[in-house]
Amino acid sequence: MYDKRTRKHFSMALIAYLSFAMLALMALPAYAQSSSALAGAGDNMLSLSGVSIYPSPVIAGGNVTISFRLFNSYSEALSDVNLGLTTTSQIFNVSPSNTYMLSSIGSGVYGGLGYNVFTYTFHLPSTLISGLYTIDVIANYRVSVGTPGTEVPGESIMPITFYVHGKPNLQLNILPTSQVSPGNTMQYQLSVSNSGGGTARNITVKLLGSNTVTPFGNDVFSLGNIAPGAQAQMAGGMAISESAKAGSNNITAQVSYSTSIGSVSYNTTIPVSIYIGQPDIAISATGSTPQELYAGGNATLALEIQNVGDGYARNLTVNISGSSNLNIGSSARSFFIGALAPGQSVAESVFVSANSTYSNNAALYASVHYLHADYTNATSVSIPVSISIAPSAIFSISNVSDSIYPGAAYSAVTFNITNIGNIAAKQVVLSLQSIYPISPIAGNAYLKELAPGQSTSATFYVSVDTTGKPGEYPVTLYEQWKQPNAANSMQFTGSDSYYATVYSSNSGSSSGSSAIYETLLAVVVIIILVLLYKRIAKSKPKNTKTKK
Repeated sequence: MYDKRTRKHFSMALIAYLSFAMLALMALPAYAQSSSALAGAGDNMLSLSGVSIYPSPVIAGGNVTISFRLFNSYSEALSDVNLGLTTTSQIFNVSPSNTYMLSSIGSGVYGGLGYNVFTYTFHLPSTLISGLYTIDVIANYRVSVGTPGTEVPGESIMPITFYVHGKPNLQLNILPTSQVSPGNTMQYQLSVSNSGGGTARNITVKLLGSNTVTPFGNDVFSLGNIAPGAQAQMAGGMAISESAKAGSNNITAQVSYSTSIGSVSYNTTIPVSIYIGQPDIAISATGSTPQELYAGGNATLALEIQNVGDGYARNLTVNISGSSNLNIGSSARSFFIGALAPGQSVAESVFVSANSTYSNNAALYASVHYLHADYTNATSVSIPVSISIAPSAIFSISNVSDSIYPGAAYSAVTFNITNIGNIAAKQVVLSLQSIYPISPIAGNAYLKELAPGQSTSATFYVSVDTTGKPGEYPVTLYEQWKQPNAANSMQFTGSDSYYATVYSSNSGSSSGSSAIYETLLAVVVIIILVLLYKRIAKSKPKNTKTKK
């Protein structure tokens, strides 16, 4: 049998093996922490250079074009770059904004693939308030950091700030404050409100009169400055001629004021009611941007609020709601109008979206409250406004079939797609977008036509990073198509999100760092068991002889 020295050596070897096993187990959480430490390491790699804003000055109600180039401050290229604009203000009245998809951006100023300069042009709402506005250029991408071959998602947010000059929009009303009849005088209140986005300064209003209505006393009013949303009021008197007819008579006013970009002067007419009549409010939809509201889509609807009666409506409030298949997405769904003269109208707009389930019978409901000219006879009415919804193709994903695993180089992912709309989709282009570890190789599919109720399958080919983990990962299918009920140049777009499953590798080899450590742990356990077995077997004969 073994001597004491040999047994000592075996004991030391056993201790060494056990120490190695403990060190290996302790290294596991350290490795896991190293990967989490990379979170956020890929952010803020991109910045803007050569930013250009046209025109100058930028004025509300017009178009603005922003151009810039990208600078990659990182030493390596960025891949799968998705570039777009966003803002928290109302500067975008059409959503979503256009995006650029770039496969790679090298270090330094980007100039590949013909995209030397990125340009966005959009329209500014005419009601935009004067001030500084910020648009964020957001880039999402993938970048290699740390250990070679390790990629992490990154994001760069690059603000562009510019000043917008708002345009004043003065609305003038003459409101009688005493009973009005032909051949008598009346006291009135001149109300000037600013519904625009810029401040009107040093405002002067001169009433010129007409054959039937003649100002007496003060006919020139200096109103100072009126900021957006504010109003000013001045009192005056008018003589009503014997020949004045009942109803609305116009009086001409000269209006002048200055703005941050110049001076404005014009003539306008102001209606004057000769007697207190009965107001009657009508509301209608006068237009849409885009021109049609399609099922599953959205649009900005222009509304005309008109007084079709023969008396003033005062302190007019309008609250807009939608039918069950029409959603109001605009924050501006309530409007206040100080006074609405007979025949006068006010234009407002609301942003709406139609449900994906097609129904041509949709409506807006306007809850209207107002007073008569003498602040009496409070009236409340509900006015329906018919809205036409055009049919549209609507895509639905009912299933995703795949058999992909870490290390797959060219594997199929098949979508079962159904047109649940009520019109055919033509010239359909399907594009697959995914996140790590799945990368599209053949990411586009084409369909000549997909009729209503028709289902088909679309297959894309992807690769899976070898270090990817089994599990479900979100994928997005972008659709672009044309419809027979729209202009041939009009493109419809949509997107659907689903999940693709990455399965464990079928090759039998260990996959990823977790499999390596599991194998290492198993080997250590086997070695310990073998050593214990040898030690027990070695000591057994001695115990037997002693018993004999």
